[in-house]
Amino acid sequence: MDVEYDGSGDQMITALMSTGMKKNTSKVLVFIALNSGTTSENIERAMRLRQPDVSVSVQELYDLGWLGRVSVRGTGKGRPKYVYTLSKPLSEIVNEIEKGEKEKIKKIEENLRQMRSGKLFS
Repeated sequence: MDVEYDGSGDQMITALMSTGMKKNTSKVLVFIALNSGTTSENIERAMRLRQPDVSVSVQELYDLGWLGRVSVRGTGKGRPKYVYTLSKPLSEIVNEIEKGEKEKIKKIEENLRQMRSGKLFS
């Protein structure tokens, strides 16, 4: 089953990248959000990514706890195939990203306060 990407998630990809998320990881997250129950092969074709790039991005999202995967039987021998879904609603993922961004801002503001006060020379 071929799945096409129509560009509807491009703004979300750009927004995710602005938080420091890698471009390929952003693309994979958006594609899975739009096409729950998809395979890495579908992601590769639709988002025009190489297999190693999809694998790295999927692993990053899985490690963050944002991705679920179910093993499915392939048509032959080889590596197991997985069907990917988000493990939590996209709104919760966005909340986690927001929390991390607010923590970064807080740290930057504190660093700026310390620079202004000269405390970093102590």
